[in-house]
Amino acid sequence: MKLMAMMLVLALALSGRSVAVEYPPLPRPYPKAAAVPVPAPVLPRPSDTPPISENETETEAEEPDRIYRTACPAVLQGLVMAEAVPAISDGACGLRSPYRVTGVSIGGRAVGFSGAAVVNCQMAGELAAWLARVDTYVQSVFRSGLATVKTGPGYMCRGRNRVVGADISEHGFGNALDVMGFVLADGTEIGLPGDWSGDDFAARTMQLAHDTACGHFTTVLGPETNALHADHLHLDLGCHGQSCTYQLCE
Repeated sequence: MKLMAMMLVLALALSGRSVAVEYPPLPRPYPKAAAVPVPAPVLPRPSDTPPISENETETEAEEPDRIYRTACPAVLQGLVMAEAVPAISDGACGLRSPYRVTGVSIGGRAVGFSGAAVVNCQMAGELAAWLARVDTYVQSVFRSGLATVKTGPGYMCRGRNRVVGADISEHGFGNALDVMGFVLADGTEIGLPGDWSGDDFAARTMQLAHDTACGHFTTVLGPETNALHADHLHLDLGCHGQSCTYQLCE
């Protein structure tokens, strides 16, 4: 239909006759939208503000800085009987991850310490490994295993050899332990200074304990070091030399 109309218009245009073309009316414009008033925000009056209680402050209390501590594999594996204690900060001394060790486990058997010692994780793990070797020896010689380890101080903030003003002892970092001797399951007691010289089994046990400790610790001091160590073995993991591989075994 539209095609026929267009052809008719074209024919009339070619014949020279004027053609009035009617166009559809333009749409009426849309009316302008009326402005919508926006209410002003209602601010609370001073009387509307809740009062601050006596136990509250306008600013929140600052939380203490987090202390990043480390877990101890020897404790997780059940080789060391210990509990984590709060970090220690005491002047030049201190310990970020201290453990209060009460004993070790050897072959599933608990071997207690005569006194709990606070040391770091590395010391705790090496103590367990070293005491397992000592236990193997006494089992073969005395037919009785370790029951108790006679222990001295672990952590203690002091100078080396208790000299005021000296460099901080490894005890000041929980990196050392003093061992005086052992009690076996059958009641046999072995210890320093009595059981060091001689060729009996007790003396051999203390000498073996000293010598095997040199394979686990960087510092092992005993009765042959000086009079200060006549009654105990001092064991620590202090760094010696630039590479931390030099050892003192005296």
